[in-house]
Amino acid sequence: MFQAVHISKYFDSFRLEDIFLEIPKGYIVGILGENGAGKSVLLKIMLGYVKPDEGSIYMDGRDMWKSGEVQREIKNELGFVLQEEFFSHYNTLSDNGLRYGKYYQKFNGEEFFGYLQEFGLEKKRKYGKLSRGEKLKFQFAFALSHHPKLLLLDEPLGSFDLSFREKFLAYLSRFVEDGEHSVVLVSHLTQELGQLADYIAILHKGRLLEFSDIEGLRERYRLVSGEKYKLNLLKQERVIYREDRAYCSKALVKHNSFRKYDKELVVEVPALEDIFYYRLKGAGWKGDGSK
Repeated sequence: MFQAVHISKYFDSFRLEDIFLEIPKGYIVGILGENGAGKSVLLKIMLGYVKPDEGSIYMDGRDMWKSGEVQREIKNELGFVLQEEFFSHYNTLSDNGLRYGKYYQKFNGEEFFGYLQEFGLEKKRKYGKLSRGEKLKFQFAFALSHHPKLLLLDEPLGSFDLSFREKFLAYLSRFVEDGEHSVVLVSHLTQELGQLADYIAILHKGRLLEFSDIEGLRERYRLVSGEKYKLNLLKQERVIYREDRAYCSKALVKHNSFRKYDKELVVEVPALEDIFYYRLKGAGWKGDGSK
């Protein structure tokens, strides 16, 4: 459905370099990264709000930056929930929805008002009076109302209360179940992404460390723990990162079905938060505690 092909963007103090992502139809893609990794910049490039210095964006084979007409067509097919506020603070939710909805060919005002009601948002309230979580709910209601093919969502989960978070995740699952729609979800909540996402991308300092289906990602690594001297026997090229503690050392290591482990080591399939933690720690690690 969607491709970001060798995307780079250069700023004075930050570089997003050579990002390649393919978003297939019918799946949820989670993007993880520490603060400042480039997640929000990447989403803005994917939405067409920031032009990359290098690389191309394709939607169903169409180059977003080939012409203004193509860009408008693609933007019609993209829905967003962003931390930045694109809606008028001084207008009501009703006015904001109807005002911006006219730019989307498939916007349905009746559905929009239905979502507002379901999400507990009063249509006569001014957008600027909403809490952070309510603003993100409004953006989500608006996005669903213009029937995008792809939803791009920037850290919404942390701003939702538990009850709405569950409803939100259920909406995302239903959104992709027909096999024709997809979601890109940026979040620091690894547990939720581990349960929801089909693919995971990990960004670190503007570079893509991982992009894989989540089962393949888990199968690629093992979390190994035991005495330090036992971990020292592992081939160094297999070790992504190791933490040595007084009584037990632990490491994330490359794995395949042919790998053998010492019987005194504890070997586990890592959770997503383990992979994320050790991959970031291991970026630039030399294996001797230095970088």
